[in-house]
Amino acid sequence: MLLNYATPWVVWAGVGIVFLFGLTISFVIAREKGWVSVRTSWKRYCISASVIVVSYPIAFLTIFWGAELYYRLYRMFFPTQWQERMNKVGWSENEGFYFGLVLAAVLSAILISWALKLVTGKWDGRVVALLLIAGVATIVMSFAIAAIIRHIDRHSYYEYPLLFILGEAFFGGLSGYWLLRASRGNQEVTGALN
Repeated sequence: MLLNYATPWVVWAGVGIVFLFGLTISFVIAREKGWVSVRTSWKRYCISASVIVVSYPIAFLTIFWGAELYYRLYRMFFPTQWQERMNKVGWSENEGFYFGLVLAAVLSAILISWALKLVTGKWDGRVVALLLIAGVATIVMSFAIAAIIRHIDRHSYYEYPLLFILGEAFFGGLSGYWLLRASRGNQEVTGALN
């Protein structure tokens, strides 16, 4: 029983480690090329890395908690409509799941933003907004692309791999953008002092 509960945590922590590995390689390359010059302590790197790794299992569980929250709130605030929908044929049980996905995207954007703030020492509201938009856009784009693919091949289900791939691309790119903006800010301060 415990193994069944722990397995998603292990898998999603593994995904977090993959994301962390990709960001680390990108960060090392950017520092070596001189594209990013963010200076921080190893303690901040370690805490930031922990936040990144933990953000995946937390987001994964948020999907299911969000779905459950959606159903409970819907049933509590609209009991008559809830009963009607439960008796209706063709009712989409995925509504709560989509709500959970959006909550997970928002939470992931906030956690990744916090990790980046720990590394750079700066809060970048513009990139936070872009991360929030990218998180929700990833969901919409993944399901839209998968619907197009399913139109061609009715037996394919690509929503979740696409969700992962697009999310990694957006969040990785925006993380790099945050680091670059923080690096430029450091250079402007350094240049102003000289």
